[in-house]
Amino acid sequence: MIHNLPKGHANQHSFSNFASGISLIYTLICLIILIGAPVKAQECTVAGGNLQATSATSGVCIVPGTPTFVTFSVSGSQGTGKFGIVEGVSGNVLAINTTGQFNMSNYPAGTYVAGHVAVESLATLIGITNVNQLSGCYSLSNTIAINTLALNGGTIAAQGPGLVTGGTVSFAVSGAIGPNTRWVMLNEWGTEVLNINSTGVFSLDTLPDGSYKIAHVAFAGEIDPTEVDPQNPGSCIATSNLLTVAKITGSDLYPPGSVFCESIPAAVVEVTNPQTGRTWMDRNLGASQVANTIYDQAAYGDLYQWGRLSDGHQCRNASTTDELSTSDNPGNGNFITIGDGALDWRIPQNNNLWQGIEGVNNPCPTGFRLPTTDEWIEEIDSWGQNNVEGAFASPLKLTAGRYKPLNGGIVFPVGNFGSYWASTVTGIGAAALYFDIESAGIGSSARASGLSVRCIKD
Repeated sequence: MIHNLPKGHANQHSFSNFASGISLIYTLICLIILIGAPVKAQECTVAGGNLQATSATSGVCIVPGTPTFVTFSVSGSQGTGKFGIVEGVSGNVLAINTTGQFNMSNYPAGTYVAGHVAVESLATLIGITNVNQLSGCYSLSNTIAINTLALNGGTIAAQGPGLVTGGTVSFAVSGAIGPNTRWVMLNEWGTEVLNINSTGVFSLDTLPDGSYKIAHVAFAGEIDPTEVDPQNPGSCIATSNLLTVAKITGSDLYPPGSVFCESIPAAVVEVTNPQTGRTWMDRNLGASQVANTIYDQAAYGDLYQWGRLSDGHQCRNASTTDELSTSDNPGNGNFITIGDGALDWRIPQNNNLWQGIEGVNNPCPTGFRLPTTDEWIEEIDSWGQNNVEGAFASPLKLTAGRYKPLNGGIVFPVGNFGSYWASTVTGIGAAALYFDIESAGIGSSARASGLSVRCIKD
C-alpha cells in the first residue's frame, strides 16, 4: 500500500534539497572566483645598505708577490648580506664573501666595482656569475669603484762587468711595468741610495773601492730617493732583483807581480760586439783610455813578446838584452832581442804560456785571456771595411799602434798598421791579427816580436 506524504512535508523536503544545491553552487562559484583572482605578492623586506670603503680604492698598486687588499664595510643593511666585486665593464662577478676584504693581487690591473647585496635566502646567489642574473627578492647597496695599477720592477742583467777598476757599468731590464721607472745604486748593504737615473748607466770613477748594489724600481708617483728601500719597497714601489758590482784597485785584478808601464793599470771595462756576441776589454793592455782616433797614442798600450808576463818588457821604452831565457819567467823586465835565425825569446819553446785563462803567463785581468785565431776572424768578418778603418770603426776601436821588431829598442813609426797577438801557436811562431790601409787578416809572427794585446772575456 502506498502512503502519500502530506504536501507540506514534501515541500519542506524539496526546499531542503534545493537549499543544499544552492549552497554547493555558491561554494563552487567562490572557489572559482578565488582561484581566478590575483594573489597579493609577499613584501620583500631586504636592504643592501650603505657601502663604505675602509681602505684606499683609487690607484691601488699591485706588486707581484705582494698581497694587496681593499676593504669595505656596510651599514643599514637588512636581510642576509654578501659583499662582492665585479669587473667594471662586463659586470662579471669575481668574488663574493661576508668579510668585505678582497685581495686585488688576484686580478689584472684595471677598474672594478664593489657592492653589497642583501637577499632573503642565499639560494638566490647560487650560480650567479654576472650581476644581470640577479632576480627575486634582493637589494643592492651603492657601488664603489676600485682602480688598480700594476707595478713590476722587472729582471735586470748586467751589461758591464761585475768587477771593475773604474769607468762605467751598464744594466738592462726586462719585464718592468709601471708609469714611472728608475735605476738605483745603493751601498753594499742596500740601505742607502747613492744614485738614481733613468739610463741604467753608472760611473764608478768617483766612488771608493767596495761593493755596490744596483736595482730597477717601478713606482706610481714622483719618487723620493729616501723612500727607495729594496729591502722594504712599500706599497707603491716595486723593486727588481739586486745585482752587485765591485770596484777594486786596478792592480788587484791583474796577475800578482804585474808591472804597469804608466803606473796605473788599464781599466777593466767591457765592450760586446753585438754581431759576434763576444765580450772584450774596451782598450789594449797598457792603454789609458778607449781610442778616440785610429792614431790615439793614449790608446796604443804596451807591446808584448808572445807568452810573457807583464814584467816590464812590454813597456815601449823598456831596456833590451840579447840573453835568451831558459824559463817561463826571465826574471827581469828587459825586452829580449834575438839574432838571425832565432824566433823566440825562450829556449826551448813553451806553447802553453798564453793558452786560456789558466795559461802559465796569462797577462790579462781576472776572467780574461788572449783571443784565439778563430775569435779574431769572427771580429774581422763583422767589420764594415776589411782594413784599418774597419778595425777602428768596430766596437773594439782597434788602433794602428804598429809593433816592436826583433832587434828591440826601436818601435816602428806609427802609421796605418796595427798588430794584435792571438793565443794560437803556428809551428815555431804564433798567430796574430794584422791590418793596414788596404787589408786585414791573420798572419804568423816570431814570438820575440812586440805586438799589442787585447783581452777577451772567457
